[in-house]
Amino acid sequence: MRILTEAELPCPMGRTWVGYAPGMSEQEIYEVNRGRWVLGVAADREHYVLFTVDGFVKAAVEIHRIRASNGVDQRDPDGRRVIEGEVLTEKHPVWQHYVDKPSPVVGLRNPIKYHYDPHFDGRVCGCGCGEAVSGASHFIAGHDQRAIHERIARIGSVTEFLTWFDERCPAGTQPE
Repeated sequence: MRILTEAELPCPMGRTWVGYAPGMSEQEIYEVNRGRWVLGVAADREHYVLFTVDGFVKAAVEIHRIRASNGVDQRDPDGRRVIEGEVLTEKHPVWQHYVDKPSPVVGLRNPIKYHYDPHFDGRVCGCGCGEAVSGASHFIAGHDQRAIHERIARIGSVTEFLTWFDERCPAGTQPE
């Protein structure tokens, strides 16, 4: 447990402390620790967050959205954000896979780490090949170019594709 400093008070979330104390419920862990993190755009692609203590997962939450502490803006003035979600129960497969088990991420100084798990992330390459992708990418390396060139070939040459595209989406307009 860590008491917030005078510089951190008043906390926009109304908290006076963050962290963990023995006997806390998973809902309490979530409420006290879900917010005021520096979360980059990678966080917006995540579906779940795990809260860990001393190398063990204590709670799992399905992310519904990540916003500023006021619940409206995208970020607080200092760039921090809050996770809004639902605490998972023992009936959920993510809870069953992680809670009360060793953290899948160890030895980091940064409190935020993105972890790819093929059991639950299951994203496939955007080119349509069906292969799994990890991390922030939507494509396996080079497959984005493959997908573009396959679409161009459906029309004909690059010149024919550009003519076709420009007729359907003139400069300054959005595709329909």
